[in-house]
Amino acid sequence: MQRHLIGRAFPIALAAAAVATAVSGCGGRASSSSTRPPTATERAALRQAVYDCVVEHTAAVEPSIMKMRVSSVDVGSGRAAGYTAFAKVVLSDPSAGYAAVLLGSRSKGRIPGWRVLGLGSAGVGCELGPAVFGGHKRAVMRSLDLGCP
Repeated sequence: MQRHLIGRAFPIALAAAAVATAVSGCGGRASSSSTRPPTATERAALRQAVYDCVVEHTAAVEPSIMKMRVSSVDVGSGRAAGYTAFAKVVLSDPSAGYAAVLLGSRSKGRIPGWRVLGLGSAGVGCELGPAVFGGHKRAVMRSLDLGCP
């Protein structure tokens, strides 16, 4: 039996997607131009958002960030959800295995910054509606190499 980074129900109902044993197997391959490395500021903010979520909502003991990528898909702004950028962080934990984290960035509101939208080993982000992505869900998910069954 493989253990996952999700140790209990994730409050936004995102843990249900943590079923498979690998992170990247469910989506098509993205071209290298559809993502970019995070800036130094983004990297620090992404790391903080991921670790806050992992500590609060998982059983991971020593998670390590293996990879960070920010989607280059232009989703615009002014949507109800307010996310203007999306990123994927790949984690590995010796006791829990691999997981992907989908994050969205808001530039407006009381607390702007990166928020964890999904965490799991497969199907991460699949349960989120198209409105979250400003109608660009397929392009964002593909750029981050996240796919839905």
